Amino acid sequence: MQYRLMRSGLASALIGAALLCGTAARDAQALVTFEPGDLGQFTLNGDHATNLTVTPGTGVGGGSGLISTASVSGFSTDSAVFNTGAAMATGQTYTVSIFYQMALQGSGPDLRLGFTTAPTGIFNRGTPPHTWYETYGMTTGKQSFSAGSAPTISGPDVSMTEGNWYRMTLSLTNVDSVNFNAVVTVDDFGAAGTALMSNQLTFAYAFVDAALGSASTLYGGFYAHGETTAFDNFDFGTLIAEIPEPSVLAIFLFGLAGLGMMRRVATATR
Repeated sequence: MQYRLMRSGLASALIGAALLCGTAARDAQALVTFEPGDLGQFTLNGDHATNLTVTPGTGVGGGSGLISTASVSGFSTDSAVFNTGAAMATGQTYTVSIFYQMALQGSGPDLRLGFTTAPTGIFNRGTPPHTWYETYGMTTGKQSFSAGSAPTISGPDVSMTEGNWYRMTLSLTNVDSVNFNAVVTVDDFGAAGTALMSNQLTFAYAFVDAALGSASTLYGGFYAHGETTAFDNFDFGTLIAEIPEPSVLAIFLFGLAGLGMMRRVATATR
């Protein structure tokens, strides 16, 4: 009986530890799939922002998506900022992501994805303080870099296929309201956009931006170049700690009790 109890205690401890690790963090995010009416959740900025339209059959998997009908972007147009922000706090990590269908550019970036401190941001330097990451270039070999109110940081080149869907994700951690850590990924989801094919970029970097850190609220958004074909599945939120379920804690504590008994028995038999 003692042996069975100790063995089950060990198993419970291992299971409980795994469950605790698996529920340590989760995303608290708002997904926008660009159905009719969804643009009302954004503030549209720039000369051509009114050309951003939700259009059936242009999104991931042939569903509804967002397109820009502007033929020339002008580098400060077609910006969309999600109206619901998140409180700026030290130690907090923020995430933003979007799917975009890559088209060969006449000029300018395929996409700028990032964070700004007011809904009026246009992701083109200047004010309000903001930061973004982008892929840029007129060929399938894209330059990538971070820019905004902080100095530009060059990243690796990205190999992209015209017509494929890509998901860019940018995570930003506010270290101490002056220093920031960031990680960007670009994943290839193929021509339909429904299945992950490969990771094309994972790049971690750090920067200093006291103006960004002094803001009370952070907003997620993107810059839609007029020649990029389509956009879909915008996601913005924060990474938050999750409190384990009571049942998980009970399993873990039972396991610890079993391990303690095992130790006492082993000591007594020496």
